[in-house]
Amino acid sequence: MALNTPIGLTPASFDNMITGAGAGYTNLALTEGMTAETVSPLLQAALEAGECLGATRGGFSFDFSYETRDIEADGKTFPFKGSTTLTVMNASVSTTLLEVTPGVLSRVFSNSELNTDKNHMRFRMQFTEDSYIPEMWFIMALIGGGYVGIKMQNVLNIEGSSPTTTPDGEMELPGNFRAHQASLTDSQYGPAEIFWFYPEETPPEP
Repeated sequence: MALNTPIGLTPASFDNMITGAGAGYTNLALTEGMTAETVSPLLQAALEAGECLGATRGGFSFDFSYETRDIEADGKTFPFKGSTTLTVMNASVSTTLLEVTPGVLSRVFSNSELNTDKNHMRFRMQFTEDSYIPEMWFIMALIGGGYVGIKMQNVLNIEGSSPTTTPDGEMELPGNFRAHQASLTDSQYGPAEIFWFYPEETPPEP
């Protein structure tokens, strides 16, 4: 009898892969259970309303790592279920933005303040409540159709930015956007969620 070769690739594998760099958005009203057909016009509307982070270079790099601690006690000689605790949950994304607009820069510099006409920016010396972006979404397309969306809450660009110009290129605006818990007692779930928005006629693959 011929033995099967251990392999994870299936005919549906490529459909489940993400293609392209994706895009970042603010004030995107997406909820669980939406279809790709519902989400698509909302993405276009957000783009036209200036709620998109605009052009990027190098896509997005996500960090959902966490830190743990092993409880030490007399009589414990090896790790077992329940002896490892979660101490820190990271939720951040780094990217390089290219468009130098008031809207983009106000998100890159979390301590910024725009005037009413949005043609003058100043930098505050501390973060305030409105420094936090309530929600940021990062939407990526699946090869087989539909989207994967990552929602991050209470977001700050924790490093500011060091814009760079070149004689033969475009200014780059690197940013590292980190999500935050809403409060000290908000500790059941981390400040990030992942959603799948499938086309109406395409059932999700397990």
